[in-house]
Amino acid sequence: MKRGKGGKRSGRLRRALAAGALAAVLAGGGPVPAAAVTPDAVTVYGGRFSVNPWEDFFLSPGNIEYLDGWLLAVAPSWSLVDRDPRWALETEVQLVKHFGEQDHEEINAALTFRWRGAHGGPGWRAGAAFGIGPSWASRTPRLEEEINGDGSERVLVHWFIEGTLRPAGFGPWTLVARLHHRSGAYGWVADEGGSNVPSLGLRRRF
Repeated sequence: MKRGKGGKRSGRLRRALAAGALAAVLAGGGPVPAAAVTPDAVTVYGGRFSVNPWEDFFLSPGNIEYLDGWLLAVAPSWSLVDRDPRWALETEVQLVKHFGEQDHEEINAALTFRWRGAHGGPGWRAGAAFGIGPSWASRTPRLEEEINGDGSERVLVHWFIEGTLRPAGFGPWTLVARLHHRSGAYGWVADEGGSNVPSLGLRRRF
């Protein structure tokens, strides 16, 4: 759908606001402490680029199709509210490298609600997390343009859904399954663009 001049100006303003929010967080103007402060945890994860909308991972997990695109992410996080053993509010910064059919970098910042879950057996503990914030790519992602047809944008909204499992004897280590998502937030940031990357990784608390 074509937008008029007012719509184009509004879209540019929304993207500028999103980029400004990301820059403020990374510069220390947001909830993330200065870079010299040791994070409370670091998550490292990798995944393969998919063509499916995010709903398919929950409604049709057997019908996921993939492209030759991969990501590797390092995501330090800091606790903002951590007064209850069952849940915490965190902030996370993700440094992401894409490779394969697309070759660019991505930086995301997310405000995250983490539920530490319940015991799934002797010594086992399961949990979940949801985080959302701005996303910036060093260039317009090639595969996002391909699967969306009408293109994509460098600045979009990022969110993730994560499930965690800490087996007995893992100490500070946790297994992580995460859906890494970028989108235009139903037109708030961009009319087109977005991606979903199912990922696996490890989280280490300090």
